[in-house]
Amino acid sequence: MSPILDLGDQPDPDALRDRPDSEPAPEAPVKLAICSSCALVQLVGDRPIGPRPEHGHSMALPVDDPWPRLIAETIGRDRMVVWDVDGSSGLPATALAGTGHVAGAVQELRDQVDLVLVGHALAHVDDFDGLIAEAAAVLAPHGLVAIDFHHVLGLAQGQFDVVSHSHRSYLSLLSLEHALERNGLVTIAAQQISEYAGTVRVLAASAATSTQVADGLFDPERIRTVERAERVTDASGYSDLGRRARHVCDDLTEFLRGCRRDGRSVVGYGAASRATALINIAGIGTDLLPLVADRSTAKQGRLLPRALIPIRDPAAIEEAAADDIVILVWPLAAQIMEQLAMARHRNARFVRFMPELTFLT
Repeated sequence: MSPILDLGDQPDPDALRDRPDSEPAPEAPVKLAICSSCALVQLVGDRPIGPRPEHGHSMALPVDDPWPRLIAETIGRDRMVVWDVDGSSGLPATALAGTGHVAGAVQELRDQVDLVLVGHALAHVDDFDGLIAEAAAVLAPHGLVAIDFHHVLGLAQGQFDVVSHSHRSYLSLLSLEHALERNGLVTIAAQQISEYAGTVRVLAASAATSTQVADGLFDPERIRTVERAERVTDASGYSDLGRRARHVCDDLTEFLRGCRRDGRSVVGYGAASRATALINIAGIGTDLLPLVADRSTAKQGRLLPRALIPIRDPAAIEEAAADDIVILVWPLAAQIMEQLAMARHRNARFVRFMPELTFLT
């Protein structure tokens, strides 16, 4: 294992607190390393002690998505038995159910599952190979495994805010294929999409029965070529990551201090794990960022771990008449700015810090 990033002790970003005097969220070192043999980027060490907070997000479902059609045509059945590993109920379960296919939790049916939806689960589990082995074991002879993962290429390009205890593994297609091969599976299609600031979608099948998908749009070699060129399978591809992280954190801190110095009110938007990770890595507290707004009612009224910044309803932005809004969930910046139309009309500034400081219009 070769080290590539050390962010020090950090809490799980999903370990929200209920009161300022709540017991502090447990912390543990966040250190990234890359395996020299299989090229998998992983967290080194254990999670923080205590219960594991809930975390997850659905498989991406872009508009006019061809993936469900591709799955249906490749499997060639009128009805499917589907195991949704992490219960994301996104792509392609919903689309398939809408066209007469059947979805169900059937992990006990060895060799009978037509479609295994792994979603983003591989990034979150401790037993990476174990989950792939389980998917391979239940797969019917001509079945498919559908996998989404946040592309490690984004990490190599500076997306350090995805690094946290919530995500144990950081995948490239090449590193995933090592694990698939160990479990008798091969990639038959792969595609890059923009969701979550860079997602790769993979269809895998049994090496003994698989056939390649003819459509060149889904040719895995396109992604492999990019990964080799960007050296994401080697520690050298991440050599600039630590410097980028320090630069972003310094910019965020200096911006917030400048707002306080100039008498400008500032709030954050988004309490997702990558937002909490960025705030804690940068060492931001309520003295610089008094609140973070989020649409999730389950998060409102709670506090970010360690930083103890309160999470409020987005209406709090107008109550505070915020001059500046820091979009922490930056892949959704366009949608968030649409949601905050009132702030735009009164000329509030929108700013993001990933992958670099940018004022948005």
